[in-house]
Amino acid sequence: MRWINRLGTATTLLIIVAGPPLAVAVWVADHRLTWPTRDQLQAWIDRPLTAATIIAGCITVAAIGWLLLLFHLAREAVRAARQRRRHRHL
Repeated sequence: MRWINRLGTATTLLIIVAGPPLAVAVWVADHRLTWPTRDQLQAWIDRPLTAATIIAGCITVAAIGWLLLLFHLAREAVRAARQRRRHRHL
């Protein structure tokens, strides 16, 4: 029964860690990204708060949150591995 829990935990962790980068890679592959033209930059300077700008800001905040989650998970994994190693030597 423990292997089912471990499998579920591993699957969830894999989805959390690998899911967002894979989703971004698929999205970028479908949308050919190009640099904005001079006219597009001027239009953005004139009206900076468009729907696309707000969406880009939300995506940036989500990406930063995801990176913080990965940092926390890695730190906890290292801490747990060190604790297991310490208990083994006692």
